[in-house]
Amino acid sequence: MRRVHLLMAVLIVGYMLGVWNFLVVPHYLITLGMKGFALSLVPIILSIGLIYLELESTRRSRYMMYEFLTKAARKPGIAITLLMFLFMMVGINAYYSGHALNSLLGMNQAYAALLGILTLLIVGILLLMAKGRTLDFMATVSVLFILFAVASFVLMRGAASSAITNRQSLRYLEAALNSLSSFGGTLTVANIAQLFVATIVVFGMGVGFYYVLGSFMPEEIDVKKILAVVLVLEVALSFMASFIVVYSLGFAHQSFKESFFGGAPATQSFELYRHFNQLRAYTTNSSMSVVSSMETVYFIPTILEKGGMEGADRIAWLLMLSIYLAGLTTLIPLVEIGSQITAEMLQLGRRNSVFLIIVLGTLMTAIMYLAPVRTVLLAVPFGVGLIIAAVEAFPLLSEKKVLGEGAKAFATLSLVVFLLMGLAVVYRELRVMGLYGRVGIVLGFILLIPVLFNSALLKTRR
Repeated sequence: MRRVHLLMAVLIVGYMLGVWNFLVVPHYLITLGMKGFALSLVPIILSIGLIYLELESTRRSRYMMYEFLTKAARKPGIAITLLMFLFMMVGINAYYSGHALNSLLGMNQAYAALLGILTLLIVGILLLMAKGRTLDFMATVSVLFILFAVASFVLMRGAASSAITNRQSLRYLEAALNSLSSFGGTLTVANIAQLFVATIVVFGMGVGFYYVLGSFMPEEIDVKKILAVVLVLEVALSFMASFIVVYSLGFAHQSFKESFFGGAPATQSFELYRHFNQLRAYTTNSSMSVVSSMETVYFIPTILEKGGMEGADRIAWLLMLSIYLAGLTTLIPLVEIGSQITAEMLQLGRRNSVFLIIVLGTLMTAIMYLAPVRTVLLAVPFGVGLIIAAVEAFPLLSEKKVLGEGAKAFATLSLVVFLLMGLAVVYRELRVMGLYGRVGIVLGFILLIPVLFNSALLKTRR
């Protein structure tokens, strides 16, 4: 029984610690500082609370997710919305996991989608062939990626402290460190709303994962302790990733300066200068677009290698493998849970449901090869994600008999806050985004259409 408890804990930890801790969270930690981190505790508390209630709702009622949404909440349309959002998140996670290998191998960005598809195929083989060994594999990979992340941070800190000697480069480094550790960051309504969005994306909300997990979670497992451990790991991992970005900024500035005045080829000097500007925007501009900010971290291996940092290969391998393995440990449970939802809703066998999720995820990953499509798809979670998370939490309002009045009050408060912040994000994004971003917002609202037809879906089920 203890082994089952451990594996369930690994499943939750592996799912919640993902690529977003490396790509998205450092951007907000550095630009908004400790004031932003302190404020982010609000959406973190609300998110953790909703996750706990979603787990408990199906664990106590002993319903499967679709059964719970149909019989208890009488909202089957929500299940369809969550499943469509899950398809998108599988493709997005696979692409940015593949992007880590692509960056590590120094390949053209066009191959990121191909490597993401290969990763999805690996996940499918593991789920269909390994069966009971999949969670053991996840446990090993989860430990490895955390160790790799810690090792890359330690090596990067040591190498940067001895390599960065230029005064102006040190000033850039110190300015970023001060921004990360100070309470002087400027917060706006848009910043606050984006913090909420980043939180729900990092915690993997909006896809029904926790409802499904709760339906087969043993009653003896202390969910609160697991969530507390995850929260500590989330914070530690995000701050380590932030420091890696800060050190990379200082070294990038010194590298392009030395390249310009050291007689290096003009193409190399320009590339280093471009990467430095990207990192500078990442660490100073809190309103930087999601697509640009997410792809900034993937420039770090190139900066370290062409700048000639000692141990560049080891640091790059450890960092990019950390990101890749983090994505892999998110994809495995995401595909597994998606297949269970699909099997329940469409009455498919396990093999067919896993195959369906892999095929749809592969299509999503493949079309992300196109930059405009990436912008459209990323605008869904980062534009409408809060509203989808609020819709996911809506069934909790009908579960006061199972969860109690206090739980219902907390769920109501969280849902209202998420909706208000979600509308603020949509309003802001529609004003500042280009055409493709706006198309993504519209696509996100299209995912919500099944929610409007709950009555018809209930009649069909009868």
